[in-house]
Amino acid sequence: SSEKNALSDLAEKVMKSELDYVKNFIRRSFGEAALQDSLKILKAALEKPLDLPEVCAQIKLYVTAEQKLQLLHYLVGIAKADGIVSEIELKAIRDIASYLGVSKAEPVR
Repeated sequence: SSEKNALSDLAEKVMKSELDYVKNFIRRSFGEAALQDSLKILKAALEKPLDLPEVCAQIKLYVTAEQKLQLLHYLVGIAKADGIVSEIELKAIRDIASYLGVSKAEPVR
């Protein structure tokens, strides 16, 4: 599907600044001990196609509206980490918001 292709394109273009943003988030949120395991999980996730609607459907079952907004805010932060938010990144974030059922009226900045 086009969602899988867009996310694959994003995964192939992960910039060092974006990876640093993720590493810093993991360190702050879960501690240094969690970093290596988390990076292994992230690497494995980026190496295979992702069914974005399915993943979002699973997330939607287990998170609150506030947590959905936090997730989107985090994704925006990753997209901004290299100083440029590409159209592909913007579309992926909008698609994720839609799949999560987040209204366009809700702020995601």
